[in-house]
Amino acid sequence: MWAWGWNGIGQLGVGDNIDKNIPTQVGTANNWSKISWGYHHALAIKTDGTLWAWGWNNKGMVGDGTTNNKWNPVQIGTATDWKEVAAGFNHSVALKTNGTLWTWGGNEYGQLGDGTFSNRSLPLQIGTATDWRFITSGEEYSMAIKNDGTLWGWGNNTSGQTSAGSAMQNTPHQQGTANDWKTAAAGGSHTLAIKNNGSLWGWGYNGWGQVGDGTTSTKFTPVQIGTSTDWKEINSGYFHSAALQNNGTLWTWGSNNFGGLGNGTNIGNTVPAQVGTETAWSALGYYANTTQYAMKSDKTLWSWGNNDYGQLGDGTNISKNYPVYITFNCEDKLSVRETDDRSPFKIYPNPATTELHISGTVKILSLNIYDTSGRLISTPKPVRNTINVSQMTAGTYLLKIETNKNTSSHIFIKK
Repeated sequence: MWAWGWNGIGQLGVGDNIDKNIPTQVGTANNWSKISWGYHHALAIKTDGTLWAWGWNNKGMVGDGTTNNKWNPVQIGTATDWKEVAAGFNHSVALKTNGTLWTWGGNEYGQLGDGTFSNRSLPLQIGTATDWRFITSGEEYSMAIKNDGTLWGWGNNTSGQTSAGSAMQNTPHQQGTANDWKTAAAGGSHTLAIKNNGSLWGWGYNGWGQVGDGTTSTKFTPVQIGTSTDWKEINSGYFHSAALQNNGTLWTWGSNNFGGLGNGTNIGNTVPAQVGTETAWSALGYYANTTQYAMKSDKTLWSWGNNDYGQLGDGTNISKNYPVYITFNCEDKLSVRETDDRSPFKIYPNPATTELHISGTVKILSLNIYDTSGRLISTPKPVRNTINVSQMTAGTYLLKIETNKNTSSHIFIKK
């Protein structure tokens, strides 16, 4: 597990409170299975089913029975049947393998769903139901889906983000009567959801167009976003949203402060707009206040948006309004390794002056060269497995080689 960004209260879990602008490994464990980041605390599950947490803990959202901040992961209880976790602003939600729902932390808006407004510093089971399937936590509210496809919400509801109307709910209430919900994403004060037929829906606060219906008026009941039924995955930030379609395209909408939409500008939009033309996006990561993360099908990680504390992980503190490639210092730093060990190719000479040669017998389908910020520089066509780099500016670059079997990465220096 790796973490980066602001670390003023130890929320990265690396044992100190020093900010990190490159990925830094959390401890030495290599059996992490699930993770969820809140505002300043994190929850994680290991492959053995144990639950761990760390970071900001003033309302007990770490769940260890205290309100002391934790700079390293601490195990929560002794249970080994935890299945899913969802960290909110100052509260935590989790599911066990038996389908039970558990919450803890801050509860001033009823976001724990236990019928009170009292904080809890230990996990507490909500009700007796054993058919909970999916959970997601927003700033001061939570949403969950049951096995029967019904959608439920609780907590702050001033903008209708949990269920119809604006009344606060301190116990789970069903959102409408539909029973075909597949997944959901709780944000600052707005919610996105996908139905089983692949249609996209949104509701809640919409002052920046983050619901995606082309308006900026708050929605107290779900409205369908467009007519596409190809939506695969969604993510809600505070004032912006992101989604993937099954064809691998990436879409964003809402506020675009600090370039959080990743469209190369700082101009927002009130309906989903495609980011670039690539069709290789495979998964969305955490959408922080103004920062987004996403993964491509080749397992590379990308980020964009606000970078005041190094949260993009690109080694700088400069905000980016386009996706940048995140390199991990355990693998892709030149001082550690020049070539992907899985690659059937070798590149030479390195450093290169005029030509870069590629040795290997596997057929190359495409080549892409990126600079250190992750920006695509060129898609060269090799001549007899040789690339002309004479016109490139001196510096460090990443060459990605795609074959019909895999994609490998090679770092090289142009002198």
